[in-house]
Amino acid sequence: MRIEPMKAFRWAVMALLLLALLPMPHNYYLVLRLAVTIYSVLEIFYAYETGRNDLMAMFVVVAILYNPIIKIGFEREVWSFVNVGLAAIIFLKRKELKP
Repeated sequence: MRIEPMKAFRWAVMALLLLALLPMPHNYYLVLRLAVTIYSVLEIFYAYETGRNDLMAMFVVVAILYNPIIKIGFEREVWSFVNVGLAAIIFLKRKELKP
């Protein structure tokens, strides 16, 4: 069985997003922001190559929201909602995303 790196990364990002619902140390959320931003940038490039402007726009917003340099601060409850929503969107669109 061959594991494709992008698919593995996608599942890891979804797991990180859902684990963020639990109380975690501050450094966990920094790693989460970094992982989601890197994943989003990779998906932006793929969406650009394939002409999927809708996915490209979505991941640009996600990359801006999760970027670890200029942080956007929400309350924990809002981040929980955003994290679950993003994990659900990635899961539902996994067939349309980079293979």
